[in-house]
Amino acid sequence: MRTPLKILGLLLAVAGGLVLLWSNKDEIESGESAEPSLSLKTPPYLMSCAYKTYKDPTAQQGRFWAAKVVLKNPGETSYHDLEIRCQVPGLAEWCKPQIFPEVLPGQTVVYCYYPDFPDSITKRRTSDRENVEIEISWKDDEGGETTSLTRELPVEVLGVSQLAYTDIPPEEIQNLPDYYATSFFTACFVTPNDPIIRYLTQRIQSMMGGSVANSGDPEEIRKFMRAAYLVLGATGIRYGGTTGMPVESGGVETTVQEIRLPREIVTGSAGLCIELSNLFCSIFEAEGLQSAMFLTNNHAWPAVIMPDGSYLPVESTMVGTASFDEAVQAAVPNTNAHLSGGQWSYTDQEGKLHSHSVIPMGVLHLRELHAQGIEPIELKENPDLRRRLDEVLARAEQVLSQQPEPQPQPDPNPNDPQPQPADLPNSQPLATSFGMTMSVPNNFQVLRTPIPQIPSLELAANEIPDGGGLGIEFYSVGNARSLQEAVTFLEGQMAQMGVTAQYQIQPPQQEGGPSVIVGQSFANGQAQLEWIGVFNTTNQGVTGVIFNAPLGKLEQYNNLIQQMVATIR
Repeated sequence: MRTPLKILGLLLAVAGGLVLLWSNKDEIESGESAEPSLSLKTPPYLMSCAYKTYKDPTAQQGRFWAAKVVLKNPGETSYHDLEIRCQVPGLAEWCKPQIFPEVLPGQTVVYCYYPDFPDSITKRRTSDRENVEIEISWKDDEGGETTSLTRELPVEVLGVSQLAYTDIPPEEIQNLPDYYATSFFTACFVTPNDPIIRYLTQRIQSMMGGSVANSGDPEEIRKFMRAAYLVLGATGIRYGGTTGMPVESGGVETTVQEIRLPREIVTGSAGLCIELSNLFCSIFEAEGLQSAMFLTNNHAWPAVIMPDGSYLPVESTMVGTASFDEAVQAAVPNTNAHLSGGQWSYTDQEGKLHSHSVIPMGVLHLRELHAQGIEPIELKENPDLRRRLDEVLARAEQVLSQQPEPQPQPDPNPNDPQPQPADLPNSQPLATSFGMTMSVPNNFQVLRTPIPQIPSLELAANEIPDGGGLGIEFYSVGNARSLQEAVTFLEGQMAQMGVTAQYQIQPPQQEGGPSVIVGQSFANGQAQLEWIGVFNTTNQGVTGVIFNAPLGKLEQYNNLIQQMVATIR
């Protein structure tokens, strides 16, 4: 049930974001009027992919406006027939004026502009600076002459494939989730109504001999998910792509990621984890299933919400390289860790402890987000794209015809421990002087005390000796009482070598548990590496391991990192 306060907020949003702050009319005295006192604001950027959200004053209780006008009457007489209207030249025509019959002396009006962007904005591919034009007019006396003024405010309009992850100014950032405050706009790229996706879904149904997955039968749901996974894998789609780039706009620093539409991924050859998740969720939704997307600081994977409310996830980055059951088995531990706040452990039948760690950023329930105004991009039929899709699916049918029919497997219960390998295959154990051991692949080159200037760095292992691949670093900072204290100490040593870092520390999910740190390292002001670390704090100091890779490459090692972390003792 909505509270009266929420209902009032919704009514105000529907009215165009109008708020009137009244003064006491009995105190008004006659006198000359004055020009209004204005405070004008635009957001740091507008995302073309979210054009439907910006035109909806009820979405997120009116949060996403394209301009805000705060107007105060500082004079001693009223304004009459005050009108405010806005436009974005070349993108959105003048909106219908908002009319205020009378604005009393000392009274303030707050007006929000929700532009009616056309569907053609989805053709915008690059980011460009635009202007919001604001026109204000009023009469000093009822029926008198009209006074007008016009203002322009700059705003960055991103291309349709560009997703910005936050709109919070740097000085207001309090924690890592703040960097992902607008990540739910990913829902704009989940496009179940796209004619290409609907056609793809129908072809998947046909290739599996028909589907009744939307009946709610768990076995039928799993059967369709398996078919979608196998068909997409047979088309040649594999994990891979680009990463987001840090940008600054309107005083906000954020990551803007180039995200292709699901229709573009299915006729391509590779997709980033977020793109593959969008594609799978689009197909699931087109089939009538309720989908969800799990987001961490550096990974995303899709799931179907089962009739009992549980999740059946799949590690979409394994498409084409592993079986469906293996992809589900890989996704379940990360999903359990996500749902439990970041950590999930279990003991196998041999008494061996297995741990999984993630940094949760949110679970997106796509159907709910679409209903709340975070609507998908409107896409039209594309004959050329459909012909290409037919060619891709013809090859997929040929590939699948040469493979044995997959046997049904029992639906894994996300609450039950999943079997995990006891050790990392083809690996070597590394032991530190502070008692920590971890298995790393045999092809990694191991160095002891690799940087004499940083004695706290005891061990390093690199996939490629001269850099460019995954790196692993083992640190021990004696007498440090917290991870923050240890990092501050290490920053001082790094600074002597011209290296700086930006990072966020996640506190332990439970008392005595490990802390997680994520960040980037900079040399000469340019970001060079991205990394994630797991550390423990004891009476003897802070110890732990950091996994690093060149910008844009860390995510591709996510599964390997999870496997290595599970071997830490």
